[in-house]
Amino acid sequence: MNPRELNLEERVSVNNVISLDNNLVDSQSKIKIKNNKESIQNKRQIINELNKNADNFVKSNINIVEKIHQDKERELKYKNIMETQKMKKELCDTSNSHTNKANKENIDIWRSLNVLGVLNNKHA
Repeated sequence: MNPRELNLEERVSVNNVISLDNNLVDSQSKIKIKNNKESIQNKRQIINELNKNADNFVKSNINIVEKIHQDKERELKYKNIMETQKMKKELCDTSNSHTNKANKENIDIWRSLNVLGVLNNKHA
């Protein structure tokens, strides 16, 4: 149907429908733009949250690694201290053993000398 064939009332009615349709399309476009902006903002928020969580995760892992490193250092120091104490004990034991052996030899020598002295006194 050609719009020129319509009477004035029908033309106004058709123009109103066209205007309403254009308004509807315009409103839908505005809603889509608004929704897209909100969607972009939501995505940015999610990305920021993910970045913050990733930062916290990395910091947490760094702290864990540092703690493990400190624990290993402590363990190594303790092991070195224990090894040093063990070596000191072994040295002391060896020294005591040599000292005891020398003391026993000295006692044997003194006994021998005493026996010789007693024998010398008897012969004198």
